[in-house]
Amino acid sequence: MEDYNKVFSSLIFLIYFLPFTLLGYYLVNPKLRNIFLLIASMIFYAYGEIDFLPIMCISILVNYLFGLLVDKFRKKKPAAYTIIVLMVVYRFILRI
Repeated sequence: MEDYNKVFSSLIFLIYFLPFTLLGYYLVNPKLRNIFLLIASMIFYAYGEIDFLPIMCISILVNYLFGLLVDKFRKKKPAAYTIIVLMVVYRFILRI
């Protein structure tokens, strides 16, 4: 049987994960808050289904790199369009 404690409305999330994450968010240095939230999110998703964690990490990294490329080639329209097409293809591949 499936374990349904992996959703945002579960008691484990509402009683344990959310309060500790909010507390940690406000206690950590403001420059490190996004990294803290990334790590907290990975812990939450790993709790839900650890088998997909490597795929999620790769997806986060690839999307981050695509974002950097789009920003770098923002002024060069053909390059930006090529990168956007690659992003769409990548997203399509993830759905298969």
